[in-house]
Amino acid sequence: MNEIIITTVSISAISAIFAFLLTLAERTIGNYGEVTLTINENKQYTVAGG
Repeated sequence: MNEIIITTVSISAISAIFAFLLTLAERTIGNYGEVTLTINENKQYTVAGG
């Protein structure tokens, strides 16, 4: 019975850590502002990031 509780708590903790890491990565890595693209050093386009 004790092994079932430990396993359940361990899997829940690992899932919570992964959820936290994914949320942190989405907030820091993702660029959702405007982005300027330069093509062949000639044309520039401003588009929404993400």
